[in-house]
Amino acid sequence: MHTPAARHWGPIVRRARDSGLSIRAFARQNGFNENTLAWWSWRLGEERVASSFVEVDVEDEDPTDFLHVHVGGVRVDVRADSDLALLRRVVEALS
Repeated sequence: MHTPAARHWGPIVRRARDSGLSIRAFARQNGFNENTLAWWSWRLGEERVASSFVEVDVEDEDPTDFLHVHVGGVRVDVRADSDLALLRRVVEALS
């Protein structure tokens, strides 16, 4: 999405996501409307997911032990018991 509004809200949404705060807390601390920020977070997140592709290889190993995620030319080996929130942040950073 390349509208002026998306260009305006994109950096704000990234700051909100990177802050580790909830949408509500970030909006309150920074003077944004919570509902507007939540909508743009959803809208821009939907666009990012729709436009990105992450290759996943399952090798001969037991697939419950490791998952191999390729993002931007980088291979990330993920254990079955990995922190999914951390994995998401890593994939977003590499995309």
